[in-house]
Amino acid sequence: MKLDELLAFLKEKEIQTWFDLGLFMDQFREEKEYPPIRFTGSYDDFKEHVRKGGIGFLTFHYMVDGVTVEVNKYASLMRRNIPGAPIHYIAGTIDSKTAPLINEEYQKHVIPEIAGFDEWELYRSFYFTKLERGSEPYNELIIQLWAQTLIIVEKLGRYIQEHGINMLYILNICSNPGNVAAALATVLISEYLKIPVINNNHDFFWEEGMCKSEREKSGTRQMTAMQMIIFLPRKTAGWMQD
Repeated sequence: MKLDELLAFLKEKEIQTWFDLGLFMDQFREEKEYPPIRFTGSYDDFKEHVRKGGIGFLTFHYMVDGVTVEVNKYASLMRRNIPGAPIHYIAGTIDSKTAPLINEEYQKHVIPEIAGFDEWELYRSFYFTKLERGSEPYNELIIQLWAQTLIIVEKLGRYIQEHGINMLYILNICSNPGNVAAALATVLISEYLKIPVINNNHDFFWEEGMCKSEREKSGTRQMTAMQMIIFLPRKTAGWMQD
């Protein structure tokens, strides 16, 4: 499936309620009428396939922090094992102070809608608004979430398609609720466009950015049904948990 076909397919779903989205996600997970992600050939063939396309490292933001330092290590290892493979840093924001931490040969691309937590437009609507079933904020939020998901699918999918990226290495996108739309869009792009994913998670939804002793004092936030659908580890042939 090409990106334009995927966008047309998703727009046909006309997701307007949480029930609509839940039904779509159930069908997506259980029916799987689309073929799984597979590569036929040897390991060397696969490395050549990746070298011709490239690897996209996707996260909420790159700043002077542990994520950026770790990605630098992962990118270096990928280049060592697949010499010449194009490397792409993709995020909602990329701080200029990260310049010493990102190889100047690597390409950088900003998609503002992927930014996480307070920088995500819908973050406060999700986690700082009382959402009662049937209320106006509750009904509006699903419309906004699906609209943003489609925007991210188009922007991220277009960049992947134009640059021939054929592997994604994602960090924390699907392990904490920093941006629900980005998590959902990433899953849809991977499964329908057949982009294999290495899913690296070291910040989880139950941690809430706190150490163990702080979590014990404040209690643990319960995971919603929607978060469970999106954030629990993907069990498909195209996703590897790191």
